[in-house]
Amino acid sequence: MRAVAVEQHGTDVEVPGRVELPVAPVGADEVVDERQIRAEHTFWRRATIGAAIGMVAGAGGWALLVFLALAGSDWDLGPALLMGAAVGVFAGAFLGGWAGVMTGCGVLEAAEHAQRHDRAG
Repeated sequence: MRAVAVEQHGTDVEVPGRVELPVAPVGADEVVDERQIRAEHTFWRRATIGAAIGMVAGAGGWALLVFLALAGSDWDLGPALLMGAAVGVFAGAFLGGWAGVMTGCGVLEAAEHAQRHDRAG
């Protein structure tokens, strides 16, 4: 393995005993790292999309629930519907994010399995 000196703002840092960082060898690990980066990107994209869909669906669902609960009463529906929609946004972000994470786990597991397979030979 090669080693490189630690630099800070373009100058060497004076440390007793000279601190060196190991650099990984170039080769098969770059392919594995690229595969892992793509898997993580897909994972976070699915979690974000799931949360966004969940927020919209949750807001609509909770607003509908509040509307049905207060239908026929003398309550002012405007503030109650806004409160229901706000609660739905938070609930939907949690549940939608969870669903997105669950769909993204398979991609991470596949990348890890392929990485183990490549290292095993």
